[in-house]
Amino acid sequence: MPSDDIKLQVLNDHYKDTFVYIQAYIRQREWFFSAVLLVVVVMLFQIAAPNTSGPTISQGVSKILGFQGNLDVTFLTSVIWFLLLAFVFRYLQVTVNLERQYGYIHQVEEILSYFYNGETFTREGKFYLERYPLFSDWAHILYQRVFPALLLGVGVAKLVSEWPGFLWSGNLADVAWGFVFDALMYLLIVVSVLLYMEIIPIKRTVELRRALSVAFLIGLLQRIMPFSRGV
Repeated sequence: MPSDDIKLQVLNDHYKDTFVYIQAYIRQREWFFSAVLLVVVVMLFQIAAPNTSGPTISQGVSKILGFQGNLDVTFLTSVIWFLLLAFVFRYLQVTVNLERQYGYIHQVEEILSYFYNGETFTREGKFYLERYPLFSDWAHILYQRVFPALLLGVGVAKLVSEWPGFLWSGNLADVAWGFVFDALMYLLIVVSVLLYMEIIPIKRTVELRRALSVAFLIGLLQRIMPFSRGV
């Protein structure tokens, strides 16, 4: 069996590695948050200036890609929706992983601080929570409540702005498929945001997750078995 000094050294190294992972997650979260904001700004531009935004975006993308001529506005709009879904999903995924890492590092700090009478190794846990500033509470509300709500609101406004073109276009089939795709992207964003807003405050235990998984599998088998017997 390794000595207590070796255990403490290994635990300390693991603590430092975990903190490095947290910093990497923070950088990823900020990058995806900026990417989401950029796409939302483009959408707001499309909503505010529907007549000029299309040609402007088309010319800009064509220039970046070195493409001769203008790209189809309906196609670019669907690409923008797809990018928003991708960035939002990755932002939420990284944020949830970050919250899990914080919970884990708090446990590691509790073990480490035990060897120092609870006076050290409390930076991310006890020390941080006891001196939690009011502004951090406000930022927490903005990130996890206000920003997702505004994001969903912009999505609704964007779909509404696309709806007249869906109704009045001479070529109904082409516009309809583009609108359906955009609406599907928004639906996936709504599901992702709602799941995110539930995952953060609810700390599910391993036993609960296992129980839910077993219940799901039993229910699924109960649905399949009658069908298979009939066959």
